[in-house]
Formats: sequence, structure tokens, C-alpha cells
Amino acid sequence: MSVDTPLLRRAVPALRVELADAATRGRTVTLAEASAFLGLPHPRREAPLDGGPSAPEVLEALQRMCAERGEPDLASLVLPHDDVDSADSTDGAGGADELEGSAGSCDEERRRCWRHWGGPAAEATGLARTSAPR
Repeated sequence: MSVDTPLLRRAVPALRVELADAATRGRTVTLAEASAFLGLPHPRREAPLDGGPSAPEVLEALQRMCAERGEPDLASLVLPHDDVDSADSTDGAGGADELEGSAGSCDEERRRCWRHWGGPAAEATGLARTSAPR
């Protein structure tokens, strides 16, 4: 669990807005994209900021926020790899699949996000993107 810091308190709501927007369009984002949006180092290529939260710490805090609000887990829209057209990797890079513990639970949570924020059209878009052949 991360320490509550001013940066974390700003990052979580900002990422929530960004991911809710992605959910309305049936989209996912990569951990690298989420990190860049937050101004954090690339999770695989750069050293963490001294005293600042990591992207996985922000995602954990976002999961708690969503749970407290009774909302689907927006962190499930963050993929731990660089392929935004595939939602089934569990490569252990610190994305939502790793936080949740299984890709299957994240797949269902992504569907819940798309339905909650974007309705059936967003869900259909998301499912079409994640089930496309590679």
C-alpha cells in the first residue's frame, strides 16, 4: 500500500477522469500510457521518482476509490503491456491484471466499466477490440 502524498491525491482523481473517458469509448490504455499521462516514469525503462508514487500505487489507490464509490474498477482498463488491442496478457509488469490477480477477472471488470460509463455501444466496441485476431 502506498503512502498518501499530495502527488498521489492529485494523480488518482486525474487518472479516474482519464479512464472514465476511455470507458465511454470502449477503450483500454497501457500502463506506459497511464504513466505518461500522470507524468510518471515509464514503468519498464525509467527509475521511479524519489518519494513519488509509482503507477501501480496510483492504480491501487484508484481501485480503492472506485470501490468506495460503488463503481466498477477503472484500473482494470490499464493493461500491463504495450498492446492496447489485447486485454488478456498477465505478463507481470504491474498493470491491472497483476493487481487483480487474473486476466479473467479483469476482462469482466472491463466489461462492467464499459457498460457503466459508456453503455452497450462502448461495451461492444471494447469487446470487438479485445477479441480481434492478432
